[in-house]
Amino acid sequence: MDRIEARKTKDPDYLVNYFGSQATQLERSALSNMMEERFGHQIDRKKNYKQLIIDSVEESLTRLGTDHLDILMCPHGANTAEEILNYPETFEVFNTLKCAGKVRKLGVSSHNNPGGVLEAVSQDNPYSVAMIACNIVNYRYIEESLGKATNKDIHIIAMKVARAVHSGPGRAEVDPSRITHKENTIDGSWKLPQKAYLWALQNPHIDGVISEMVNYDHVTDNLVLPKAAKV
Repeated sequence: MDRIEARKTKDPDYLVNYFGSQATQLERSALSNMMEERFGHQIDRKKNYKQLIIDSVEESLTRLGTDHLDILMCPHGANTAEEILNYPETFEVFNTLKCAGKVRKLGVSSHNNPGGVLEAVSQDNPYSVAMIACNIVNYRYIEESLGKATNKDIHIIAMKVARAVHSGPGRAEVDPSRITHKENTIDGSWKLPQKAYLWALQNPHIDGVISEMVNYDHVTDNLVLPKAAKV
């Protein structure tokens, strides 16, 4: 838990609280990292790490009806830098699958501690893509590591871009100061979620965003944004 506190990963503006189990995920990852350091040598790493990934890829290929994946990535994949750096089996199995023509690029996804995860991804390893929570609220926590990652040719997909300023139905209310900040950051008569996406699309470090497209209105609202941002 000391590591969590030292990295400020529970700061409200870093965590942002996209979903209720975020803090629990961080704590579980910290505990898992500690257990890995002490008892990792007792684990059947080939079975629990390498074979698990291979089986998952084969099942995905079957479901998709294709012979390869452009990006090998697990949603909600990492909460800490240790999860990137302490499992060489991930890189070994990626190389095996890549040589077999079944995957092309290795990616990572992170809602929690995206700055720490990006720092790890920016070290010498096979990662090409990082899909991270990135928005106007948590940006000051990740700006430096975002620059490092793009300097290493890591392609960035931003998610939860609008979530920090737009609650949507059935979700907790958003801090009004966040809304005011966003309204004042992007000019024009755009809707609040559109302003959030425009903010991200205008960032030279970000290659794309995950956009909510639950209904036709979302689609029509959001498809015009890349052109408006001059991407």
